[in-house]
Amino acid sequence: MMRRSPACPWPISLIGSRSTYRSHTCRNTGAGSLGPLVILLLLANRGYLARTPPPRQARVLALHHQRYGLPKTGQYRRIVERIRRTTIMTAPKISSSDTVARDIVRGLYEGRFVPGQRLVEPDLVARYGVSRSTVREAIKKLTAQGIAESHLNRGARIRQLGRVDAMNILLIIQQLVGLAARQAAERIHEPGNREQLTEVLEPLMRASPALDKFEFARLRNRFHRTLARLGGNAELESILANMNVHMFGHRLEISLEQRRESYRKISVAVLSGNGAVAETEARAYVRRSIDALDTLHLED
Repeated sequence: MMRRSPACPWPISLIGSRSTYRSHTCRNTGAGSLGPLVILLLLANRGYLARTPPPRQARVLALHHQRYGLPKTGQYRRIVERIRRTTIMTAPKISSSDTVARDIVRGLYEGRFVPGQRLVEPDLVARYGVSRSTVREAIKKLTAQGIAESHLNRGARIRQLGRVDAMNILLIIQQLVGLAARQAAERIHEPGNREQLTEVLEPLMRASPALDKFEFARLRNRFHRTLARLGGNAELESILANMNVHMFGHRLEISLEQRRESYRKISVAVLSGNGAVAETEARAYVRRSIDALDTLHLED
């Protein structure tokens, strides 16, 4: 267990040795004392602040300023600025192009990225704290998935779909999901298949309106891929993994109840081994998305 001093809110092990602690006591020694500031700087240099979210960092600064009567001198401001820079430098960095690409997709659901937005390499390098080559690799992956598009001398941007493009994507998905459901039903009696389908269905059935749209989309895509896997169609599973509606799917006005009812009907048909009904239900499920395209006001 980490040791704490009654006069200091921070573990001694975070600050350093006992001699360091005694030299820079956390006790309030009066206005103008720089002891607490040195302690705070030591905490920052040891990465403590970097492991806390920004709101917590702000509270740490406020606590020391109020509790110890720290003066807002030039030295105070310089130390705080150094803490800020140190925190940025020691913050955990995303090192995977897959993680960068996934966060950009999540950003589409959260409004941090929008269709048509340019993907400026220096901006992404600064945002994620990764190398330029990692950003380029992430953009290549997004381009391969149809989420981004690159143009010579114009850079890359989030793909902006028109109505025809969105319709074509959904028509393809309709056929693929229908095929996946039929093949899954035909092989549902194989060992372990029922359990796998039930496992991916349950989170969808429990999903609440509070679940963010990106996480719901992840569960939905997992359901699609599982249908293909149960049907023994590895090629179909691979294709479905790259057939996404990230650019517009989260904006379709389809209620959560309607979506859950669709997944339930598809699963009931698959579990009964009725391939024809499973395919019909799967196609009807995607058809609702096609009908909802009118709510998006996409360009022709």
